[in-house]
Amino acid sequence: MLRDEGVEAAVSSAGVSAANQPVDPRSVAAAARIGVDLSGHRSRQLTAGLLADDGRDLVLTMTREHLREVAVLDPSALRRTFTFRELVRRAGATPPRSSQVLAGWIEELAAGRRPSELLGESPADDIADPYGRSDAMFAEMATELERLCRQVGALSATVTHSASG
Repeated sequence: MLRDEGVEAAVSSAGVSAANQPVDPRSVAAAARIGVDLSGHRSRQLTAGLLADDGRDLVLTMTREHLREVAVLDPSALRRTFTFRELVRRAGATPPRSSQVLAGWIEELAAGRRPSELLGESPADDIADPYGRSDAMFAEMATELERLCRQVGALSATVTHSASG
C-alpha cells in the first residue's frame, strides 16, 4: 500500500510473533476488498538481522507493544521505529521540507521523544489486532492501514532517500 501511494522505498514485512505461516484468510479477504493481494504472503519472524537489513531506514509497527519488541531486539532501532499512527501524527506536526533526506526527517520526528512515552498501550497509537475477532474488525484494520498509508504517502512526497537525491 505504501508503494501504491508513491512512497519510493523497499518495503518488507515481519512480525514479532510470526512463524512462516500463511496470512489469516480474514486478513486476505479484508485486504482484497481494498485492492491488496496477500494470498501468497507468508509471515516471518522479526530478527535483529532483518532490522539491520530491511529496517535500516524506518520501522513501522501496529502497536506500542510491537515497537517495544523492536527496541528489545535492537535498541538502536528505537529512533527509527514508530507505530503507524504515531508516525502520521508526528509527521503532520513536522512535515518534511522539500527534498529533505529521509534519515534527517526521521531524526526530526524522533527528536524529543522519550522511551518512557512508549510504555503501555495507547488508543492514540495502537491499531487493534483483529485476530480472534469479527470479520468487521479485519475490514476496519485494513481500511485504517489504507488511510494511514495514504497519509504517509502524501507527507513523504518530498522526501529523498539519500544525500545525493
